[in-house]
Amino acid sequence: MSVTVVNEWWFKKGADIDKGKMAAAELVEDFNENWDSVQLSLWLEDREDPLHHFNIIVFDSYDDVLAIRESEGIKRFIDKFWPLIVRDETYKSPACDVWLSSVSDLQEVAL
Repeated sequence: MSVTVVNEWWFKKGADIDKGKMAAAELVEDFNENWDSVQLSLWLEDREDPLHHFNIIVFDSYDDVLAIRESEGIKRFIDKFWPLIVRDETYKSPACDVWLSSVSDLQEVAL
């Protein structure tokens, strides 16, 4: 069964958001090159608060989530990204089961 991880966070005031977006783009590139088990990686910015962001990643299985969490690509991402975000009660990362979905051909969006 696939597993969806929903991340919610805020960039710190004064943080280089473009640097954070580039770190995310590098992670997505790593997913595309090395992890067939990543079905979707969607990165979202709140229209009303440019510091508020979301990320939705769909994995083939929970075992894939655990394997990717230990990967070099994730380690590089964390080193670059985490210093830019607020890491207290504002950061959430639940693993979820999807109970309803529509199928569509989402197009890749590049920075």
